[in-house]
Amino acid sequence: MTNARNISFLLVLLAFAIGVVFYPAMPQQMVSHWNWAGEPDGFVSKEAGVFLFPAAIFTLALILYLLPKIDPLGVNYRFFQKEYDKVLLAIILFFFWAHLLVIGYNAGFRVDFSQAIAPLFAVLFFYLGKLMEKSKQNWFVGIRTPWTMSSKSVWEKTNSLGGRALKAAAALSLLAIFAKEFFAISIGVTLAAFVLAFFYSYFEYQKEKKRKKK
Repeated sequence: MTNARNISFLLVLLAFAIGVVFYPAMPQQMVSHWNWAGEPDGFVSKEAGVFLFPAAIFTLALILYLLPKIDPLGVNYRFFQKEYDKVLLAIILFFFWAHLLVIGYNAGFRVDFSQAIAPLFAVLFFYLGKLMEKSKQNWFVGIRTPWTMSSKSVWEKTNSLGGRALKAAAALSLLAIFAKEFFAISIGVTLAAFVLAFFYSYFEYQKEKKRKKK
């Protein structure tokens, strides 16, 4: 098991431990959601507020751990296992940090949730981009279209482009951290990266078909 994976599962345990320690200090109704302006607009019970994130983190970690084992093309993960484990860690770290922010806010530390969580979005997208660049054909990771799944070369070209585009989107998101429209900008540039890769995979596949006919 890699260091990234070990750290991921330690964070899962730590999330539960933090919930147990801070449970007595939490209000009966906890703030659990903030709008794009950073204003609280969602509330849950004390039990859900304290243990929902740890339960979600555990479930997510378990799913990400099992995906390579159930993927029909799981043998290909050996080519990008380190990058996959780093993304697993980045995702777990993202939700762990969100858990800390929820606990801290409800304990009286008034932070701007949107600004505090924003850098983690950029980091997560960056590592997802690195993973896409290294990935080989599989059913769960990378740009999976009918054309990338039909051609190894189209997969590699598309995910190489998509990975670079996603890393660029991460950089743009980082630059927009202090903008009020951060989440709109972040989601917009990320969607643009995926749309670009989707159409690129189609045109690359068509070019490959034409070459084979000649």
